[in-house]
Amino acid sequence: MKKYSLKKDIKNISNIAFAMISLLIIFLIFTIVVLFPIYFLSKNYTNYYSFAVLILISVLLIYFITKKIIKTWKKYKKIKLVLLSIFINLILPAILILLVLIAEASIFKIFYASFSFVEATGLVLLSNLLLLTLLFLSRRIFHNARVYLKQNAK
Repeated sequence: MKKYSLKKDIKNISNIAFAMISLLIIFLIFTIVVLFPIYFLSKNYTNYYSFAVLILISVLLIYFITKKIIKTWKKYKKIKLVLLSIFINLILPAILILLVLIAEASIFKIFYASFSFVEATGLVLLSNLLLLTLLFLSRRIFHNARVYLKQNAK
């Protein structure tokens, strides 16, 4: 049986307190250095904030798409396979997400304008289940294309 040690308990408590104080200081520094300027910019200079966010998102999107294309080219080395991979992994999912969002917005607008709240909610849930089922079934097409790509990878 181990002996009780007050020194070890005090040391553990001081370590926990030091960790908590360190985290608090890190959060305060992060808030002052990062969040406060973003809040100030978005509150007082909305046009500049919108422009900066648009540029940042565009740069990140271009960077990640370019990185994905280079990685795909190194993997397949054939333009046909690279284009198929880009279509399957980048373009088609974006189109599907956009179509689902448009369908969802249309369904919300039509059903809630035409029916009572309870009926519209039921119809929206049914349409969401239908959309999810269709998306799940479309995975088979993606699976077949990915198997083809995997067989032709170098």
